[in-house]
Amino acid sequence: MTEDIDDIASPHYHKVTFRNCTFDFSPRLINDYFGLPNGGGTGYNLRTNDIVNVLTGGVVDTWPDKGLPSSRLSVKYAVLYKVGVANWIPTIHNTSVSEALGKFMYMIGTGASLA
Repeated sequence: MTEDIDDIASPHYHKVTFRNCTFDFSPRLINDYFGLPNGGGTGYNLRTNDIVNVLTGGVVDTWPDKGLPSSRLSVKYAVLYKVGVANWIPTIHNTSVSEALGKFMYMIGTGASLA
């Protein structure tokens, strides 16, 4: 895989070369292979302020500019945070929750579907 595999202007866009053979490799092909829908997005529409309200058990109403302090999480989401940073979305900021990790934890905690 080249670094410009996701650059639409590149001749290597969605291409993988293995032993001098070039193959098409794109999210659409992967979804087709697994029988998944090829939608234009993730299928969820989450507002950050709604997420932070759920993650903190109603304690925080708006997502802080510098990230959500992990100390403000409810017990359920504090556990998901520990598991998340250890396994899924590593971070060097052990005291704050990024928006990406917050959305991920929300989806796991509420059972929200990606599609």
